Amino acid sequence: MGDSQVRYAITNLLAIADNVLVINVLQTPTDHDGNPVEGARGFTIYIAAPMSDGWKIVAGQNGFLPDGVES
Repeated sequence: MGDSQVRYAITNLLAIADNVLVINVLQTPTDHDGNPVEGARGFTIYIAAPMSDGWKIVAGQNGFLPDGVES
């Protein structure tokens, strides 16, 4: 696990209210050069909102993509 690498890619940003964003992130395992490799792919959904010191993640949910599912 110490040698594992992951690429995080924002796949969608959606403003659901004036000051609330939903951010979809795809997680892809990679080798040290950044090339995709076999392994579990995941996704994260973040909810962000502005706070007094800038935009912050206020909620999040992780999940895994089953084999064969394209994002």
